[in-house]
Formats: sequence, structure tokens, C-alpha cells
Amino acid sequence: MGRPNWRKPEDYDWLDSATPAQWAWEFLRRNPEYINAWERYVDAICTQQERPGPPYADELNGAWEWGFIGNYLDPNKSHSDIKFIPKIEAGFVMMIPKQRHKGVRFVGSLPDYKTGDVLLKFNFLQKDTESQLKAAQKELFRLRQEAKERGSIIAKASKLRHDQEDWKLLLRMVDAGVEIPKLKAKEIARVLNPDDKSYDIYAGDKWVNEKRKTAKRYIEKDYRLIPYSGR
Repeated sequence: MGRPNWRKPEDYDWLDSATPAQWAWEFLRRNPEYINAWERYVDAICTQQERPGPPYADELNGAWEWGFIGNYLDPNKSHSDIKFIPKIEAGFVMMIPKQRHKGVRFVGSLPDYKTGDVLLKFNFLQKDTESQLKAAQKELFRLRQEAKERGSIIAKASKLRHDQEDWKLLLRMVDAGVEIPKLKAKEIARVLNPDDKSYDIYAGDKWVNEKRKTAKRYIEKDYRLIPYSGR
């Protein structure tokens, strides 16, 4: 993927005006697993074009796993229009879409996570009504678990560190590791932490390792919290 030069802080200055969704994307597009998923998606698209007709490959429908409402995004690019874990209204968050149970559908609107109300659609002309009732029970259980997850996401987001300069530092840390995988922590600390003039190898190792762990957490899961953080 095209990356800025991690040694040049000015290469990251454009992020000062980035939206929360763009910040989230900048972390996700550096995730090696997402990059692999994108490559599988592109391969599936090419295969589908060469041999049209169902069934579609799973890679064509898996973008929701990363928090997207829509298709995968090319990790080689920055994007401005990102359909990504949106807020529906104040205090209400749309959860990541999950596969629905066959035979049961929502009616009219999304579930109300405040009151717990939901309208489900059944078909009484189908002979197998028992399977529909079982599917409805599974769907209600899933919604209950999702409501708990929603509350947890909002609570975590309110505590999320969202200092832009720290986020830039984490992105530069990731980019440094990609450019030179074996780059010594002392050199990374010298460039990214210039205020510390000691460059003690043990202190440098500790500082770099802590930042690497934080960056890894952001690119793997905490990027999903950024759109909720109220940056």
C-alpha cells in the first residue's frame, strides 16, 4: 500500500482535518489481515467476472466483518466517503450487520435498543411454522446480546484516547515497521521521540514496544471505537 514517509511528520499533517471515519480507516487499512481480505476480495471479483452466475464467493459479502456498510475499500488509498459504522441518531448506534436467521425479518424499522421493542415478520402460509418460531427465538437472543455489546461499545468509546498527535505517532510507528521490519527500537525512538535525548537502548525498547502494542490494538479492533469517541 502507498504509505507516507514515517520519518516526516509533515506527511501526516493532512490528518488534522480528517473525520473520525477517516481516522478509523487509516488504522484499519494498515491491518495485514484486512489487506489479505482485500486481496481475496479482488481475486473473487475477477473469478466472478470470468465465470458469471451464483454462487458468489464469501469474500464478496464479508466487508461487514470489518465494520463497513457496503463493499471493501482499497487499502492502498485514503478515502473520504466511508460507509463505516455510522451513527443513526444521538444515543443510538447501528451495530455491525450480522447474518439474519432464515424465515424471520424485521418489519418497518430497526430494533429499538432503548425499549427493547422489535417487530418481526412471519409467514403463516408456510407449513413449517415451528422453524420460524425457533428462528425468531434465535433472533431475539441475538438482539439481546447485541444490546449488551452496544452498551459496551459506547462505554469504551467514551474512555478512548483520541489525541490526534498520539494517533499520528501510532500510524508512524506502524509505517516504520513495514518499511524496515528489523529496524532497531533505538532508531525509531530517536525519530519519533526526539524530546528524549538519552536514547537509552532499554528505555527506547520499552517505549517503542508499548507504542507498538497500542498501535496493534488500534489496527485490529479499537479503530471501530473512533467514530463513537466524540473526537
